[in-house]
Amino acid sequence: MSTKKPQNLAISIQQPYVHRIFNKTKKVEYRTVNTHKRGVVYIYASLGKSREGDCKRNEDFANLPRGVIIGTVEVIDCVRYGHRSYGYVLKNPRRFRRAIKPKKKPQPVWFIPF
Repeated sequence: MSTKKPQNLAISIQQPYVHRIFNKTKKVEYRTVNTHKRGVVYIYASLGKSREGDCKRNEDFANLPRGVIIGTVEVIDCVRYGHRSYGYVLKNPRRFRRAIKPKKKPQPVWFIPF
């Protein structure tokens, strides 16, 4: 488990993918943009919804938290996949006991939450 303090930076990710990061079944976040950001960041469960069909049998899609910061994760690398896809390699997810509402407006990828 990482004991590093998170930087004041958050990444927006849709549910159920945030849920999978904290269950340690999702270790790479795929995006169309490269990133040079590394270190411990907050994970914001965005208000946007992926398709309910993206949920696995044991995921309660309707009750997954949205619009809040759920915890932290360490971004350790960014790997290129194909022509226009990148994978942000994630490590050490840490879920908070209580979700936190960001003070600043969330953005589609990276944003400063406080």
